[in-house]
Amino acid sequence: MKNRMSKSTGSFNGKLIRVDLTTQRITIEDCSDAMTDWLGGSGYAAKLLFDELPAWVTPYDPRNLIIISAGALIGTPAPGACKMSISTIGPVTGGWATGSSDSHLGVELKQAGYDFIILEGRSTRPVYLYINNDVIEIRSADVLWGLDTWETIDKLNELHGESLHSLVIGPAGENMSRGACVLQGKYRAFGRCGTGAVFGSKLLKAVVCKGSGYVHVNNPSAFLHKVSECRSRIMNSDTFREMGRLGTVNSYRQRQKIGAVAYKNFQGYQLPDDLFESIDPEPIIKKYQISRSGFPGCPISCNRIIHFTDGEYSGLTSMMSPYEIVGGIMSKLAIADSHYQVKVFTECNRMGLDVDMVGGAIAWAMECWQRGILTEDDTEGLELTWGDKNVVSKLIKQIAYREGFGSILTEGSAKAAELIGRGSDYYAMHIKGQDLYEMMRSSTGLCLGVAVSTRGGTHTTGAPCIEQSSIRVSDDEAQRIFGLSAYQVQNPDTYDGKAEMIVYYEQLTRAINSLGICLFNTVWLDMNFMNLDDITELINQGVGLTLTTDELKEMTMKLIDMEKAINIKFAGFDRTDDMPTPRDITEAVPDGPRKGWKLDMNQYNLMLDRYYELHGWDTVSGLPTRETLIRRGLDNVLEFMETKFKE
Repeated sequence: MKNRMSKSTGSFNGKLIRVDLTTQRITIEDCSDAMTDWLGGSGYAAKLLFDELPAWVTPYDPRNLIIISAGALIGTPAPGACKMSISTIGPVTGGWATGSSDSHLGVELKQAGYDFIILEGRSTRPVYLYINNDVIEIRSADVLWGLDTWETIDKLNELHGESLHSLVIGPAGENMSRGACVLQGKYRAFGRCGTGAVFGSKLLKAVVCKGSGYVHVNNPSAFLHKVSECRSRIMNSDTFREMGRLGTVNSYRQRQKIGAVAYKNFQGYQLPDDLFESIDPEPIIKKYQISRSGFPGCPISCNRIIHFTDGEYSGLTSMMSPYEIVGGIMSKLAIADSHYQVKVFTECNRMGLDVDMVGGAIAWAMECWQRGILTEDDTEGLELTWGDKNVVSKLIKQIAYREGFGSILTEGSAKAAELIGRGSDYYAMHIKGQDLYEMMRSSTGLCLGVAVSTRGGTHTTGAPCIEQSSIRVSDDEAQRIFGLSAYQVQNPDTYDGKAEMIVYYEQLTRAINSLGICLFNTVWLDMNFMNLDDITELINQGVGLTLTTDELKEMTMKLIDMEKAINIKFAGFDRTDDMPTPRDITEAVPDGPRKGWKLDMNQYNLMLDRYYELHGWDTVSGLPTRETLIRRGLDNVLEFMETKFKE
């Protein structure tokens, strides 16, 4: 590939920290090729995982790598440039695992002069990594081990005599729950995939970083001009104002209106009126919000801090729960207590648990209880009744500590169903082992995007939200962004054009995940927000590349090929793993305005064929073709696949 880097490297440092926890050896390495060939961030992480790990490595093997990435635009004023990523071979799917989070630590790492931290090996005792500019040390975490995430953060600040930014795990990570996640601060998580369990397997409790340098850009004048233009478009929109008012829960009423709220483990797609009103998060924000909070570079600041002054949880100060809590726990478990959404979010955060896994596993268990598949003999006396918040809180603790029935649920619904058997797998709502809160029958594009996600079922790696949005897309906007009509983009029932839309969003998410930009600042949320043309210019002016938008798109397609290759190498996924769940294939939409609509699998498979064709993948196997791998310069992947399929 030609060198697209100008003389200056701009906002990309070109350095990584490699830490061997077994030998306690720390080295600094050059990674200047990470940006020019892989866009840095999670893109380069995928390349490292594929190249450095043999196929026999499993998630908890000491050979596995944890790669912490601060994207090239983190620390700049680019809109939403506040996302850090953690990538590894994960315990949920057994393959590609990556998660991103708003992060102050990402800025600190960039200011310390680094873009990546690579952690390998396994410590013999609990440790944490301390970085202060050029001082990099592995320190004992004996006094931290056993603490929850909030206690860990407080103790780290006490130990260092100042407030520091850190990444931490809680009891769930220490006990290697498959749903364990890593927290950035007390409220933001690198969700899904089980990255916290990989931290725990290495006896790594935390990463602390402080940097005092500066993040430079290649062409400050042109970069700031583009930043100003993009921020203006974002901040002068109705979407910006609504997100600023309510955060991600602003979609709650729209989802109920169109029939896209999970009820009792997807048995329903629209909530009963009384439950809908009892869960509504808006009154909590109006009465108990004490401040808004955000992260560097983000104009939206969708977080809000809640302090309860009365009621059962009086005195609790926490962040307002995101929509994943509303749609993934409250509605899915039929809990009729609006205040509990803040409480359960806090409980999951303190334990270091992914909220989607918690909701998915418990919803599976409650439906199995409802249908007589599970009894008190299985649950050690717990009655898994819909809406019982006290049981939910007990199970969260059991999941984190691998105690009681929680020792089953801690594996996630897919593996829990394998352990229980008795036909319970039908009610385990997952893709590639990853628990869902996404409503796959709510729209065809979302269904495809969630099913083909390389990290397992998720809506943030290519699936659209625009099909369910109250925002109307014009034909001009649809044509400009996707080359499609507005009907193709927004009609939830049509299959035509959805593969093209998914591929565009996949290209967008790979670009921004590698650069460190939040998805909410892009055309994923609003057609007037940043698109791939904008991202290309920010890269060129900020980092110093000379890309065209088409070249950027082609680079992102290579990143997706590499993620696909990781899944082939470590998990053995193929076309059969890109299918909807059995329930979503079998059952029609049960209620709401689209009641009776059923997924047409002939049409779905044609849509999937088209998606594979756009990627240059074989439509029978779902694997990249020889020609595609050669065209994208992935000779090492080609060599692996030709060797693998000769065996």
